[in-house]
Amino acid sequence: MGVEIGSLAIRANAVAEKRHIIIHNKGIVDKKALCAFKEASINGLQEGQRLQLTVEDVGEDIKILEEFAVFVKKAFFDIKS
Repeated sequence: MGVEIGSLAIRANAVAEKRHIIIHNKGIVDKKALCAFKEASINGLQEGQRLQLTVEDVGEDIKILEEFAVFVKKAFFDIKS
């Protein structure tokens, strides 16, 4: 039995890509991250550009991850029940 998480999973994936390019790509947007950003409707970035994050961006990303974690936990327990 699968669980449909739709746009929340897409947004959480974009957050994960931000982490990836910060940690592994010296903050430079690569093709994979750009695809994830576009899918999550994060526009205005280009491949090769340095990712610039504001405090507000980071706060929103944390909210997305919290929401995703709650959803996954609830889905997991609903499936087991």
